[in-house]
Amino acid sequence: MGSSSCGGIVVVVPCYEPSASVFLPYVKELLNKKIKRLIVVDDGSGSEYAGVFASLSALENVTVISYEKNQGKGYALKRAFSYCKQTFTEEDVFVTADCDGQHLVCDVLKVAQCAKKSPSCFVLGSRDFSSGNKKIPGKSRFGNRFSSFLFSFLYGVKNCDTQTGLRGFSYLFLEKLIAVTGKRFEYETNVLTCFARSKVKFLKTKINTVYEKKPKDVKKRTHFKPFKDSVVITFCLLKNAGLYAFSGIVS
Repeated sequence: MGSSSCGGIVVVVPCYEPSASVFLPYVKELLNKKIKRLIVVDDGSGSEYAGVFASLSALENVTVISYEKNQGKGYALKRAFSYCKQTFTEEDVFVTADCDGQHLVCDVLKVAQCAKKSPSCFVLGSRDFSSGNKKIPGKSRFGNRFSSFLFSFLYGVKNCDTQTGLRGFSYLFLEKLIAVTGKRFEYETNVLTCFARSKVKFLKTKINTVYEKKPKDVKKRTHFKPFKDSVVITFCLLKNAGLYAFSGIVS
């Protein structure tokens, strides 16, 4: 569907084996906020989850992009960005969010408004990973704080939630995002390092920190592995900074 002349909020959500009990109510809450369009990418979830995506396809203002084989979060995001570039206009603003309930609708809208006010900036929803926040599992806290410290040290961007999936940006960023390499979780880190080297200004806006128990209707609460994927992120940070020797040791 083409876009109208009036700019709006377009939300992109990559999905792999989403929970119907969590994601469907979340989608309906988003749509109730009158967003312009929701782009859902079925990243090869399989026939077991076909009913979830069929329900989504039946909703007004929802576009579902599907393919059979799981390709990874980066691939899913870039498929959606290519669709957005062809479908929407420079008046629209874009937000990426996760399908596991970590990103509250109020925070999605908060990031979108920030991106709308500052179209030349890349907006990151920033969670509280301080030691006093008891909501966060220990491994997740350590992985995020370490990668954030390393990103600050190597690229000069302070207090950045490097692992946040809640990000907002204007239409002007779509082509750049499509060009960034990476197919899986490392893609989001590559985006940060690529933009940091290009002197893109990052805006950080505080969002709620949400870690829920695994829903009964899915195999895993999240497919992000705190230790393993944090090591991959660290490798990407070092490699993209040109520290190949150190990145080899980490790998």
